Amino acid sequence: MVTIDTTANYPILIKEDKHKTQEYDTFQKSVEVFLKDVEAYPTVAVIGIAGPISDNSVFLANVEKWGTLDGYQLGKNLNIPNFIFLNDF
Repeated sequence: MVTIDTTANYPILIKEDKHKTQEYDTFQKSVEVFLKDVEAYPTVAVIGIAGPISDNSVFLANVEKWGTLDGYQLGKNLNIPNFIFLNDF
């Protein structure tokens, strides 16, 4: 995961970290831990993720315990207005 400041004329990396899926019961918890000490809380999240995405939702076959991830609901839960999943091919 990375956090980038785009308020300047070019993106600036603020934070970068790796999270192991087996350490978190939910995808949301992983994101919460990542964001807990971020200087500027994001208003946009774009997540590259493996799996077919439909209506901003994805089921991670390789992380079944997380079930279907709903980007719209995660955005509401995390107070990130634009939470978007993209297939990372």
